[in-house]
Amino acid sequence: MRELRPIGVLDSGFGGLSTVEAIQELLPQEGIIYFGDNAFAPYGKRSEELVRERVVKIIDFLLSEKAKLVVIACNTATVVGIDYYRERFPSVPIVGLVPVVKTAAAEAKNGKFVILATSRTVESSYQRQLIERFAGGCEVHQIEADQIVEMIERGDLKAAERLAKNLLKKEAGGGVLVLGCTHFVFLKEFLMKEGWQVLDSGGAVARQVKRILENNRILGKGQTVKYFTSGEAEKFREIAEKLLKRKITNIEQKVL
Repeated sequence: MRELRPIGVLDSGFGGLSTVEAIQELLPQEGIIYFGDNAFAPYGKRSEELVRERVVKIIDFLLSEKAKLVVIACNTATVVGIDYYRERFPSVPIVGLVPVVKTAAAEAKNGKFVILATSRTVESSYQRQLIERFAGGCEVHQIEADQIVEMIERGDLKAAERLAKNLLKKEAGGGVLVLGCTHFVFLKEFLMKEGWQVLDSGGAVARQVKRILENNRILGKGQTVKYFTSGEAEKFREIAEKLLKRKITNIEQKVL
């Protein structure tokens, strides 16, 4: 019998849970191992070297848990090292997350759109090249929102909503808004009510994961989700349940 192996998903904290939700929606039969590096969150304030070091350690752990594919469910971690991770771990497919700039350029009827992201992502050459390649003819406004990540890490959605509204108030009339951080997906419903056409990477990543699993004939069947955190397990459960609006189990602290 073919061994059932999970998909590994990692993030600096709680943001990647939104990516797990997108993967589960498309591939409900897949087992998932999630690692939230909450003890080191947010990555946006860490050096590139430390972020890469943390991601490598977490990928090592996910592979020890027999992950068949790894999703870097963190825009910051992706832009500072996706090629580096793939070179370090050539035996496993690695999928990263980047803002859906190409989709935004197609959807922006007035040729303008906004990207809400961490400062590390906004300042990265990866992001700049992405915009130049896919949205060269558009007016792109990038807004740094590191504090929102910190608020969501604390489970303070109301404060995050207020700050997001304040940061976006200069963009009169709304329009297309790209969420350049998985944490911000937990504000999607609120932002849509504020009049924005909100785009995030979750669906695109889930579809890419499905393509890779199908092409490699490694689709799973009948597995569950297990959560690991470098922070406190009980605190992780409390905040994760608040963000996901449901109960979760199978949570374990893992110090790496």
